[in-house]
Amino acid sequence: MLHTRTVIAACVGFLTGVGIASIAFAYVIVPWIPIAVVCSAAALAAAIGMRGAHRRFAVVAMSALVFGIVRFAIAVPVPAGADADTVEGRVVRVVPAGDGRMRVAVRDAAYDAPIVVSLTRSDVRYGDVIRVSCAPRQPRYLRDRLTAAGECWVGAYVTPQLLARGGGSPTLRALGALRERFAATNAAHLTGNARAVTASIALGDRTATTGALLEAFRTTGTVHALVVSGGHMSIIGMLLLGALRHIPVHRRTALLATVAILAAFVVMVGADPSAVRGALMAAALIAVELCGRIASRVRILLLVAVVMVAVHPYVLAYDLGFQLSFAAVAGIVLLTTVFERALPGRHAWGREVRAAIAASAAATIATAPLLIGVFGTFSIIGVLANVPVLLLLTPLLVAAFAFLGLGTLLPPLAPLLAWPAGAFAHSVAWIVQRAAAIPWAQAHFAPWDWWFIIGCYAFLGACVIGSMRARGERILSPFRVLSADAALLSGAPVQCEEQRMRS
Repeated sequence: MLHTRTVIAACVGFLTGVGIASIAFAYVIVPWIPIAVVCSAAALAAAIGMRGAHRRFAVVAMSALVFGIVRFAIAVPVPAGADADTVEGRVVRVVPAGDGRMRVAVRDAAYDAPIVVSLTRSDVRYGDVIRVSCAPRQPRYLRDRLTAAGECWVGAYVTPQLLARGGGSPTLRALGALRERFAATNAAHLTGNARAVTASIALGDRTATTGALLEAFRTTGTVHALVVSGGHMSIIGMLLLGALRHIPVHRRTALLATVAILAAFVVMVGADPSAVRGALMAAALIAVELCGRIASRVRILLLVAVVMVAVHPYVLAYDLGFQLSFAAVAGIVLLTTVFERALPGRHAWGREVRAAIAASAAATIATAPLLIGVFGTFSIIGVLANVPVLLLLTPLLVAAFAFLGLGTLLPPLAPLLAWPAGAFAHSVAWIVQRAAAIPWAQAHFAPWDWWFIIGCYAFLGACVIGSMRARGERILSPFRVLSADAALLSGAPVQCEEQRMRS
């Protein structure tokens, strides 16, 4: 049986190895692969020669470090053309984007991995075979070879040629058709901001979101509410488990059914990275439930991070969304209790509000160095604006899914069910817009250097460890279950949408 410290040592070692390789790759340390492997092998040999109680942890950490370096080294980017290219193949993923565009992943036999094609909105669906001429997106920096390669941009007046309709997995085609029907129901009965918010949080479709509304969410630090992320997955998982408890099924069957439904939902909304991260976290918690064990908060967080980094090694150093999500969850796990102790709240409703404020403050502090360092902005009103948004998010999701599901299945009920969903969505948009109108809602700073950002997190981590030791707590101790409202921020603030939309 693996102990918590052994698992954490392996996770930290693997993430450290990928981080070292990422830095060496970014700064063009040539030949960086042999040097990194030789240095890590020497560290592993030194760990094997150690004596005492820490020998096992050192060996595990150094072995994982070597594996992390090797995993990053074999992550070969997809080759991109020089000036123009013609992509032909089957569509394996469709993700609606803003500004009337969509991103589709096309599996072309000439490439080792699917090519992401950004084109204007059309009737292209999953399983279709298309041919389109596009300009490969050339990386501006050497490190962008891992993130920008394999992506093509199609001009506004170029229409993809449809070679064949249908194909692929019948299950994925059915999920895509279901999403289209939900989108049609939403567009037929809701308008304005209510339509945009409902489509974004329930379907991952931000095409109806106006620039003014998106900027208001950015200013108030609540843009995570528009992204299908860990918070949404937490709510959906809790709702599913609560509903399945009223059905005479075995507990294991209910947990497995929840995982299956969450996986289908992630695929239906386009398998956005933030949704995948949230689903992995929920699946890890459910796996712990199935095993009947007490979960370690740090271990689950690190295991999810290791899984995502093992699949795509570049996310650790080059994906801002992954960094913000990891920082937000770590802040909620480690800092929420500190803020809850400092806030009053005796009644049940007071405890819920206190938990929401504490989780919002923890995530805000944990992500502040990254947001200031990359964007040069910090939402002052974010802590307060997140509280009503988070409290409304659960009833909004319940009303939205009831409206889209029952309204699509029974069209006569759609106008009746559209009223509560539209009311909650409009309330969220109204709160965000009023908060964004405050003159001091957002502060601007000069961008920070990455080494300064790392120093800020090292200082914050030292403060957390010192505070926990002063209270007699251990960072590896099992965690108590957070309240529903505190768990809503498990993927927030996923401000990577800012980076994606600005680029």
